Order: sequence, then C-alpha cells, then structure tokens
Amino acid sequence: MEPVRKLELLISILVFVMAACFFGEMSYVKPPASGVVEGMFVPKLNGNGAVADAIALLGALIMPHNLFLHSALVLSRKIPGSKRGIN
Repeated sequence: MEPVRKLELLISILVFVMAACFFGEMSYVKPPASGVVEGMFVPKLNGNGAVADAIALLGALIMPHNLFLHSALVLSRKIPGSKRGIN
C-alpha cells in the first residue's frame, strides 16, 4: 500500500471515530427531538463560552475536510484525462 493510501485510510478512520463518538454521545444524552430539529433551523448561542464552543465545533468539522480535499492527497492521484477517468 502506498503512503498516500495509508494517510487516506488514517483520515477515514479518524472521521469515522468522530462520527461514532458523536452518535454515542447523542444516544447517551437523548436530547428531545423537537429541540434538535429547532436547533438545526434556528441556531442560538446562549451562555458563557457558547461562541468559543461554536468555533471549536466548526474547526472540528472543517479540519478533516480541509486536510483531505485541499491537500496534495487529491493532487497526487493519477487520473486519466478522459471523461470515464474523471467520473
């Protein structure tokens, strides 16, 4: 396995661990569904440190995407220039 593929695998594993932790916490906390749906469409930042928490959450969601998609990982792939190769 080439080093680029190993790094892609590591990033994928870390993203899946993050998702598993998120859903594990949600199943433990059991928030009311109405509050979750309302929070999806009407975001609020109440309480001390809410802005810092929002920035941290945004960073946790954006960094894996940024690391994977905008790095040399994507550029290192050998993709044929044909329509089939691009697809």
